[in-house]
Amino acid sequence: MQSAVTHVLLNCPEIQSYVNLFVNTWGNEAIYTEFSKWLRNYVYDEYSSV
Repeated sequence: MQSAVTHVLLNCPEIQSYVNLFVNTWGNEAIYTEFSKWLRNYVYDEYSSV
């Protein structure tokens, strides 16, 4: 299930800037295991400008 969620997110043009931010910070290796969790935390972080 996690892989399916990540796949959908990675193919969503509206999310691409966040994908780039994640990859620049964490690298491609972690994208399928950590991206969806990171994105959820990033969106709910009061200090991020989302």
